[in-house]
Amino acid sequence: MIDTHSHIYAEQFDEDRDAIVERAREAGVENIIVPATKPEEFDAVIALAERYPDVRGAFGVHPHHAAQVNDADLQRVSDLATMGRGIAVGEIGLDYYYDFAPRERQHEVFRHQLRIARETGIPAVLHNRESDDDLLEILEQEQDGTLAFQLHCFSSSVEVLHRALELGAMISFTGNVTFVKANLDEVVRLVPDERIMIETDAPYLAPVPYRGRRNEPSYVGLVADRIATIRGQTPDRIRQMTTENARRFFRLLIVAMFLLTASSIVVEAQTRRERVPDTTLAFPVPVRDIDTNPKAFTRIFGIGPHLGSSTYISGATTLGSGFAYGFWAT
Repeated sequence: MIDTHSHIYAEQFDEDRDAIVERAREAGVENIIVPATKPEEFDAVIALAERYPDVRGAFGVHPHHAAQVNDADLQRVSDLATMGRGIAVGEIGLDYYYDFAPRERQHEVFRHQLRIARETGIPAVLHNRESDDDLLEILEQEQDGTLAFQLHCFSSSVEVLHRALELGAMISFTGNVTFVKANLDEVVRLVPDERIMIETDAPYLAPVPYRGRRNEPSYVGLVADRIATIRGQTPDRIRQMTTENARRFFRLLIVAMFLLTASSIVVEAQTRRERVPDTTLAFPVPVRDIDTNPKAFTRIFGIGPHLGSSTYISGATTLGSGFAYGFWAT
């Protein structure tokens, strides 16, 4: 399973964060997506992603904080997305329930961040509370066919669901589906198999039987179980398809392949290094020529700078299906 939305940087986890991550692993959670909600949280999310290999960060400004951020803050969201530090822009959106920020400012900050997601090619994680019409109108205006977005903690009507699906939305449910008065059963049944995801929104919205207590990623299976009951599908089927959907949406397979390859390169670099002068890398060398050309060295995206600008590993490095990069060192 993948918990696609969890704020485990929150102070509620300060005393047992390692334990809650371990409990999630034991419960079958392979990844936890952790979205920041304001610039003051960005460094904490980065630190979590560095500490726990199964945590992935996302960066954005929540509508609650839209009035406090400035251009430099929004530029940092863009920079983190461009540098690949986050796998999504989020948590962003509109909130008319609390209205902590003027609605016009919420719209402005929301649009700006949608464009960051669109321009950098990563998905957006959206918050929507009592703002259905305006949120969908903005999405209709900003959707050019390339914007991928998730409506997290979906709690809107069937009509809103249909409009969102037409715009390409992924729909994510949390512990609210276990609440008797949530009235979400019809919506849950209508989401196509390929569009549904699960989350906890920890530390909030703990599912029954933990309602009213601190939520945590290990409880995401209870969300899957309730969805299975509503849809008349098996719990295993819900776990499988929501995991596949999250992997595809957040491109987690690509990330996993990259990290696995990076790990292999680093291990080899520690035991076998060949030093060459700092050089200009020219055109790619066919993999078949690597062994016969003494000036050919392999290099994988993003790894060279970590190993040192003049450190390269001899031999071909592949990213599945024989995909490899070799470069001339001239």
